[in-house]
Amino acid sequence: MTKHSGRAAWLRQARSYLRNADPVLARIIDDRPDFDFAQARLDNPFGLVLPTDLFGALLFQITGQQLSVPATRRNLARVEALFGGHLPSATELMGVDPAQLRKAGLSWRKVGTLRDLKDRPRLLAHCTEINRLENVGDQLLRRAVARLFRESPDPIHVIKWKEIYDYLENAIDRCEDVANVIEGVALEYA
Repeated sequence: MTKHSGRAAWLRQARSYLRNADPVLARIIDDRPDFDFAQARLDNPFGLVLPTDLFGALLFQITGQQLSVPATRRNLARVEALFGGHLPSATELMGVDPAQLRKAGLSWRKVGTLRDLKDRPRLLAHCTEINRLENVGDQLLRRAVARLFRESPDPIHVIKWKEIYDYLENAIDRCEDVANVIEGVALEYA
């Protein structure tokens, strides 16, 4: 089996999983049976080659944090140039002088963050703490909602605050999702 045929099989499996997981995705997949994920990565509206691995995705997000699309594009192109035209793996990134990453346009803070991704015990400790805080957030939400229903006689007030609590819960859950991705990267690339 070639690398290309293995990737094609993996994409077929991923499409099948997504089709079965969600009826909306199923309709989108059925409407575009010839969709080429690899080509879509190259043709995205930002003009960036989007990474497909977890470390590459984190590198992309950290590099582009608080930057415009053109600035992100320039910085990623300079980082790719340091590594022979491709985004580096975690191991490759650790092997380069941090000053070279700084010259590529990354701030010292971003260089430090990327290098910290290799510190597996530290990352896992942070992920554990984020999970703990998410659980605390869940407990606080349950208590706040119970108090809201118990003490508020105004249904409009209840509806407004319940929606605010739901948004907060969603934000907390997304933080845990990010921690889970980072944990996956730490375990895969450490």
